[in-house]
Amino acid sequence: MRPIKFFSGLSVLCIFWASPSLCRAQTINISGLVKDSATNTPVKDVIVRLANAALLDTTDAAGLFSIKRSTMEAAKNVLWKIGYTTPVLTHNGALQFSIGQKENILIKTFSLPGKLVSSVQKECPAGAITVFPGKTAAGVYLYQIRIHDKTYTLKNIAVSPSGKSPQNSAVTITGTPSPPGDLAKSQATFADTLIFTLSGYAVKKIPVANPDSTDITVLLKNIAAMADVFVSPAGDDAAAGTLVAPVATLHQAKLLIAAKLAAVGGQARDFTVMFRGGTYYLTATEVF
Repeated sequence: MRPIKFFSGLSVLCIFWASPSLCRAQTINISGLVKDSATNTPVKDVIVRLANAALLDTTDAAGLFSIKRSTMEAAKNVLWKIGYTTPVLTHNGALQFSIGQKENILIKTFSLPGKLVSSVQKECPAGAITVFPGKTAAGVYLYQIRIHDKTYTLKNIAVSPSGKSPQNSAVTITGTPSPPGDLAKSQATFADTLIFTLSGYAVKKIPVANPDSTDITVLLKNIAAMADVFVSPAGDDAAAGTLVAPVATLHQAKLLIAAKLAAVGGQARDFTVMFRGGTYYLTATEVF
């Protein structure tokens, strides 16, 4: 539980399946121990996920986890994603994306009622791809992009016919090849992230650069022990101010801190107030 910042926009990771000949399969052997940062005791039932490899395990009663993948399993199940990005629309209505290998790209443009306006297919080299859907009358259009075995649909609003660029006279696809050797170099390296999650604990992420990493020790922070008072926009000022029963206002948090201070005889010490992400309104200035 912590303050959360919200941002506009959406980031999507595009994952593609590939044959063993396209990818360099790697054996994975990652293991370790998860402990509570405050008590130094093992934590059970933590979900440990290796993000890019899509592998996971759960810690046992001793807090141990082990993530393994043999070379044969890697050859069968390796995920292809290097060099690919999800198609996006630019301000001038062009489509842009990247592909990690030579692909047959199919682009279809539909009117909002579903009528096919145009269709083009072209074999493109690995690299950055730009698609100019062509001149269209004002209106709403849907672009359907087929890349490998994935299909994406994007909506574009054409305010007026475009025609300043000769590329707009017809649907065109242009590509910028990737520098030779870049893809092979990426495949030869290992870069992933271990993600540790358990209800009541702060999520922990650890980068992993070695597929044969053992004896990893991870300390998870118990959220309930991270603050003296918890506040949430959905809380209740009649509540106790705990993780599961947060208060709703800074004022009530101040009163609870004052009570805790009085309980220790006014002895000076630090108190922590944790706010859940959201909007809080002050009706008066609060002084601690």
